[in-house]
Amino acid sequence: MTEMPAITPTNESPESGHGALDVVCAEPLLRAPLVDRLVRDGHIVRVHDGDGAPPPHWEPASAAAVVVFPASTIDAVRHGWLAFVKRMLDQASLVLVACAANVSAPLLAGNGTGNDRGFIVLDRDSLTSDWPGLVSASVHRALDGVREIAPTMRSAPFVATGLDALTPNERTILRLLSEGLSNAAIAQFQFVGERTVESHIRRIYAKLDLPDTPGVQRRVLATRLYLGDQTASLVAD
Repeated sequence: MTEMPAITPTNESPESGHGALDVVCAEPLLRAPLVDRLVRDGHIVRVHDGDGAPPPHWEPASAAAVVVFPASTIDAVRHGWLAFVKRMLDQASLVLVACAANVSAPLLAGNGTGNDRGFIVLDRDSLTSDWPGLVSASVHRALDGVREIAPTMRSAPFVATGLDALTPNERTILRLLSEGLSNAAIAQFQFVGERTVESHIRRIYAKLDLPDTPGVQRRVLATRLYLGDQTASLVAD
């Protein structure tokens, strides 16, 4: 499937009266049945065909959008899906399909978006085989201004993979790292050598499953995971 050309922003299709719709889906295997169902239900659909990451400069061409997150929390953070959804909430009515561990806390924390656009958040882990039909029906509710998060997602914590495996000292180092301290500054704070701090940080990266590959800013990703976990704690309180 290739990316469809931009459509003229509109709330109605002449044939069906259904809204024009942007679709951004992280996984090709889910994208095809979803788009097929939306088209059968009369939506004019514009599809982003990229794999794994959201489009960096995507601007909605219509009043509503459907976003399907990746299943992996690491991928959701690494590829910027959380920031993408935050931006989309300010631009279009939104139907979001995601795993509870990926987005519940950030969305709840940003529940008051300062506008009257609707958003429906569906728990990917609880969907049935007819999930594309549920998404299609949810589009109309979002356009009507309904704001609803699946109950299973309201109660689920934001779980960043690997954080629970960190020792108390590793969590302290990760906190200092997230505050912007250099390895040398962390070493002074901990009264240890800089090489000891470097060793701790390597173990933290390994437990968080952050690969040592070119172009991957592991320090930034580790910080995002830690801050996401802290946001979840604040929301839960």
